[in-house]
Amino acid sequence: MDKNEQNKDHVKIYDKYMYVSQEKFKTAILIIVVFLIGFLTGYFARETTENNNETNENNINSSYSAESKQ
Repeated sequence: MDKNEQNKDHVKIYDKYMYVSQEKFKTAILIIVVFLIGFLTGYFARETTENNNETNENNINSSYSAESKQ
């Protein structure tokens, strides 16, 4: 084996290591992004639901008060 072939083998090993590292990084980023999207969706859905419940309770209370005054 001459020097050039040894360098090619070393580069192949290095490229394989870099590819595996990049894939691990991409996977970690993907997991974090999916978690954040799910978390934010759940948070805003909860806020919307709570606001709707408060509005409905206010409407029920005001209509109940109006009926009892009659």
